[in-house]
Amino acid sequence: MMVNLLRLVIFVAVLLVHTACAVATRCPDCGRTPVPYPLSTGPTCGNQLYKIQCDVDVLKFDSINNTYRVLSISPENQRLVIGQSHFLPNTCVMADLAANGIQLNTSLPFTITASNTVFYFNCTDTMLSVALDCTPASPCQTYQNSSAQMSTCRRVPHCCSYKKESSTNQYFLRIMIERCRAYTSFVNLNISLPVSRWPDPALELMWALPPEPPCATQAQCDSTSTCRDAQGGGRRCFCNHKFRWDAIAGRCASDLKKAKSKRITIVATTICCVGIMIVSAVFATTVSVRRQRVKAARQRLSREREEIVGASGGGRSSKIFTSKEIKRATNNFSPTGLLGVGGFGEVYKGVLDDGTMVAVKCAKLGNTKSIDQVLNELTDKSDVYSFGVLLLETLTCQKAIDFNRPTNDVNLVTYVKRIVNEERLMDVIDPMLKKRATLLEFDAMKAFGFLAMSCLEERKIVNLTLNSE
Repeated sequence: MMVNLLRLVIFVAVLLVHTACAVATRCPDCGRTPVPYPLSTGPTCGNQLYKIQCDVDVLKFDSINNTYRVLSISPENQRLVIGQSHFLPNTCVMADLAANGIQLNTSLPFTITASNTVFYFNCTDTMLSVALDCTPASPCQTYQNSSAQMSTCRRVPHCCSYKKESSTNQYFLRIMIERCRAYTSFVNLNISLPVSRWPDPALELMWALPPEPPCATQAQCDSTSTCRDAQGGGRRCFCNHKFRWDAIAGRCASDLKKAKSKRITIVATTICCVGIMIVSAVFATTVSVRRQRVKAARQRLSREREEIVGASGGGRSSKIFTSKEIKRATNNFSPTGLLGVGGFGEVYKGVLDDGTMVAVKCAKLGNTKSIDQVLNELTDKSDVYSFGVLLLETLTCQKAIDFNRPTNDVNLVTYVKRIVNEERLMDVIDPMLKKRATLLEFDAMKAFGFLAMSCLEERKIVNLTLNSE
């Protein structure tokens, strides 16, 4: 009776162990270090092909003939970094030389990554014929000569550098007494840095993503998976419809990736279309408003032009010229007839059909301010405007049009307006006037300057009052 009961207990225990192995369970932390799935530190957690040790709160990795401390783990990219063996005291010989260095089990899912740069020390002449860099200029030689820890290796023969470049699997970092007796590995080494800034020696390994957990019956799978036959034999807990196998988390997760991607595409397309519509509407509105402004300015120009023609006044009678007559008079606005460039347009020399020489100012297209200035003109306000120009010429001792000034400052009015806007009126006044001037004289210069600017306003000023002491 007791024997049968013992057999039953053993059977149930074995069944529970197998059941636990089939379920993707993460192992408990090793001290303060998390142990991500599929790494396994015991028979009831993780995946049994991914075994590592938890020895007194310290994670360790077993190779075929040696054990190395685990320095870090990155489950997101399936990487773990292990420390290397140590040098025997006062020698350039590695302690794991007897085991021929680091050798991984080729039947397990761990391999050495291409991120490692390996230096071999205490190498024999046979290594000179191998595809390694054993020259005096190799990084290995630099490290050997610059690192205090490598002092014992400076008296031995060659050292050689090796950088794994391919993505093919590598299962060993081999040292042999007849080839090289020591090694040092660095992860993601930048050899352009000084040796003092190199990282500590280490070796990076990677593991292959685990497949779905094995099973014998449906009871060994959870509600998100089904125990079915797998390719290559055996049975596994394959994820049900609308679920996918998450090898990093070790479980069947909702397949939200495709739905999320589809939603993102729809939202992005909608935003794009709405954005295009808004930009198009803004552009169309801007163009329409601009056209309306130009049209209104032209109508106002035509209306005020008619008022000018109909107004009484002395001198030559006014006349409205057609665009064809203006083009003919200026030789189609020939650059050779350009007299000057102002802030609101260009002035051309022209000759009318009756031989009268005229100056034609061409306002900038679409610039209402330039149209306003043309209307002011160089109306019955022209005398006041001219007086303002005369004041500026007197105060600055400069010409009204001077091509020796920068292009944007050829027109004295434009030039002085810019300086006044920058609150630097006194900078343009003739230095001879400012020389030995009294405070009262400085105030008078400022008053005349502001009087000139008032005369140069684009619109008529009904009352102009100048207060001076």
